[in-house]
Amino acid sequence: MAITWKILHMDRLATSDGRSDVVKNVFWYCSDSDANGNYGYSYGNTQLSVSGISDDDFTSYSSLTEADVIQWVKDDLTASTAEVGGSNDLTIVENCVTDAIANQQYTLRHQGVPW
Repeated sequence: MAITWKILHMDRLATSDGRSDVVKNVFWYCSDSDANGNYGYSYGNTQLSVSGISDDDFTSYSSLTEADVIQWVKDDLTASTAEVGGSNDLTIVENCVTDAIANQQYTLRHQGVPW
């Protein structure tokens, strides 16, 4: 089992600090399943800080990869510590996925629409 992260959508600012198309809000989904068809998932959004980014750290929108943005989300979630238990938010999100599998909370399902 390995948790898979996916970026669903991103909101971006038209301009910020003289730059254009600056990603501000990332909508993400992470999931995993086991050999028995048990499934776990979590989804949410992360508001990124866009002020004070140095030119060396800035990546233009057209050059972004999903891996880049997933790392931004994980870094942000790691920096956030929950009030209860002191775990960072990344640990909490990924534990929700693995706990759902362990508790056989969901069975594997298909997603999509018929059109």
